[in-house]
Parts: sequence; structure tokens; C-alpha cells
Amino acid sequence: MQWNKYTLKEARTKVKLSQTALAGELGVHFRTVQNWEKGSTPIPASVFPTLDKLFGESSDVVPREEYNKLVEALNSATELNRKLTDIIQSSIQLTD
Repeated sequence: MQWNKYTLKEARTKVKLSQTALAGELGVHFRTVQNWEKGSTPIPASVFPTLDKLFGESSDVVPREEYNKLVEALNSATELNRKLTDIIQSSIQLTD
């Protein structure tokens, strides 16, 4: 689901969950939830999966931006692993 101030409040009130209770589930202060629902601060994408699970809006689709970040991180990790392997192999050859 695309979470914004309207969809958050609608989902929360539909299941009769207070802002304080939702804040507790998310590990944030209840004023944070108030600010999200007022639109004073944006809802961070990092809480979207938790909101999806809490309100039964789970989806198997990963947003393109998150997918691209994950692929980039995996590529970086793979490259770093290759460089470290090269360094280790070079140091082994020097000591032989």
C-alpha cells in the first residue's frame, strides 16, 4: 500500500487502534504518529512493511526504488568480496 496521512489514519481507525497503540507497535512516540497523520512529517518508507503487516495490506511486490537499492548493495558487497579475496590470495602467495 502507498502510505500517506490519509491511508494511515483510515487504516488505524478502521481497526479501532489509537495513535498511542500504533506508536507502541512501531516503536515510535505517539506524537510521531500524530505528525504523520497531520502531514507535518512524511511517513518513512522504513515503516511501510510494518504498517502493511499490521493492517493486512501485505504485498509481494517490492517497489522499484527499494529493489534497485538492494541490487546495488549486493553488487557492492560482491565487488568488495572479490577485492578482499584477491588481497588474501596475494598475501598467501607472498608468504609461500
